[in-house]
Amino acid sequence: VLKRKKLSIDRVAKTMRPKAP
Repeated sequence: VLKRKKLSIDRVAKTMRPKAP
């Protein structure tokens, strides 16, 4: 579940700031 949540956060972060590395 932790990995799934991390992926979700990563996806949101990428959508919120696609400029992030």
